[in-house]
Formats: sequence, structure tokens, C-alpha cells
Amino acid sequence: MIDTIGERLKKARKYAGMTQLDLAKAIDAKQGAISDLENGRNNSSTKLVEMAICTGVNAEWLSTGKGKMVAESKECAIPPNINQLCMYPIYHYGQIEKVLKGEQVTTDEFEPSVKRSDENAYWIIIEDDSMQPVFQPKNLILLNPSLTPAPGDYVLATDDADQVMLRKWRDCGFDETLGQEYTQLIALNPDYPTTDSRFTEFKIHGVATEHRIKLR
Repeated sequence: MIDTIGERLKKARKYAGMTQLDLAKAIDAKQGAISDLENGRNNSSTKLVEMAICTGVNAEWLSTGKGKMVAESKECAIPPNINQLCMYPIYHYGQIEKVLKGEQVTTDEFEPSVKRSDENAYWIIIEDDSMQPVFQPKNLILLNPSLTPAPGDYVLATDDADQVMLRKWRDCGFDETLGQEYTQLIALNPDYPTTDSRFTEFKIHGVATEHRIKLR
């Protein structure tokens, strides 16, 4: 009978086909923390929900031993007093350029967030100062690719040169001269130009839903 968190965690990890290092990377922890749990040197963790999500097991089972190891639905059964979390991949600009082109990209960086309606959501790491002072380099932004931008939203876009950029989306209405609707992508840093759909083609790839600052 499996009656300790460590034994349940080890079973969950093997069920997912993950090594201790794999799991540690997925939840942004040290391998030693996983080892300490599995070997009974530590009997609690604030990241049990994340571990359950990563290994595909029932979070209540992992925490308390109650219920089935694997929930009947595809989603983990998480206790009602705990927000449901999902792990989303983190991409650098160079990686996201390939992702947006449909290329296969592997990342070992993940960050949890409350579950969204779109399982294809992802984080990007800001790598320039175009959105200062609100967004700083190394900040994380969660993008939902299924949302349609509304005035004031921040979006991830690419221009006709496939340059990736985070910008504020502006609906500018109808241009009487050209006879067309147009929108703009606004950089918060005045040193960067505004991208206008009348003169530069661009594509919207996602709407920002969360901004996170990582100190380390």
C-alpha cells in the first residue's frame, strides 16, 4: 500500500516516464527537492499541484492518497480550495519565431498559471526595451492565441519581415481616403515606431493575459 507522499510522487513520476531531473525542470525546482520528497527526508511541498499536473495524476491523490491516481477525466482532479494550474512552455524570441512558422521547437522551460481555455497558450520572455516602462526585459508574458484583441490589449505580432514584437493594439477605425479599416501596434517606449496596418502588414498571434516578473 502506498501511504506516503514520497512513494506516491515516485509512482506518479514513473507513470509519466520522467526522471527526477525532468520533473524538477518542469516545476522550476531542484532535483534534490524531488529526491528529498521521494526518500522521506521532506514530507511536504508547495508545488504538489504543479507536480500532479506535470505527471498527469490526480492532485488530491498525490497530496492525501485519497481517490484514484488518475482522474477519470483528462484533467487532474484538484481540491476545490486550490486554483487549477497548468504548465505552459516558455519561449525566447528566437524560439517563438520558429513556433509561429509551424516549426517544431523543444523547450525545457515551463511556468505555471491558472488554467485557461486554450491549451496552446505559452509564455514569452521579453528581450528588448520597446515596451518600457510597463514591461521590462526578462519579464514573462502569457499569450492566448485564441483571443481576438480588443482596444487596449497587448498582443504578440509579427511584421512583414517576421520580426516578433509585443505591442499595444489600437483599433483606429475607418480611413476614408484608402477606404479601409486599419489598426496600429503601439510601442510604449517612444524611441520605437508605431506599426500601422495601412503601410506595414502584420499578423496578430496572441493576446497577453498575464504579466509576471521573475526576480531570479
